[in-house]
Amino acid sequence: MKRFILSLTIGIVTLLLCSTCKKEHVAPVNQLVKDLFCFKTGSEWTYYDSVSQTTQKMIVTNFEVRKFAPEPKGGQGKIYDYAESIHLNFTVENMELSLFNNCKTWLMADRHQNNTLNGMYISTPAMYNTLHCTEFSFHCDGSNNFIPSAAYLSNYTVNGVDYSDVYVFNESTVNYYVSKHVGFIRCVDYGYFDLVLIDKNVQQ
Repeated sequence: MKRFILSLTIGIVTLLLCSTCKKEHVAPVNQLVKDLFCFKTGSEWTYYDSVSQTTQKMIVTNFEVRKFAPEPKGGQGKIYDYAESIHLNFTVENMELSLFNNCKTWLMADRHQNNTLNGMYISTPAMYNTLHCTEFSFHCDGSNNFIPSAAYLSNYTVNGVDYSDVYVFNESTVNYYVSKHVGFIRCVDYGYFDLVLIDKNVQQ
């Protein structure tokens, strides 16, 4: 009888504790954005620049997923407890010039809406004056609409290789071609550089 009462008491306490537990709701970064730009530590891409005739490598040195609770922005939508934040560190190496540059990609979701916030920086393999990584930022909503807009190509061939699901972004005079689950396949600023992917080892 004592054993039965003890078991019943434990059961009631457990039920009470579970009923007071609130499941966390985390607003994730848009899945398309993850497919295009998020890669695990150790991923690497090698590019050939037909303008300078040099080879350049881009390597993910750290991949980290965090959560945070920003103030919700205006508009209508579900209020989440937390928002997802993804940080990637890159080394961009021009092997012929022996230059090493550390860059960061930083993506954040919005706690008020399930999408990606404006102003998130994306590190790219393109470099200005061989000294700095170029970066661009964008917003992507829950319907996969980019601001600024991105052109979608179901298929794109470069350097004799066919890629599918390619998005073309433009920042100033630079065009960025990004393929789902592959990353940057081409970065071009005509007359200055034309980096084309020639080798990769990527993990998502």
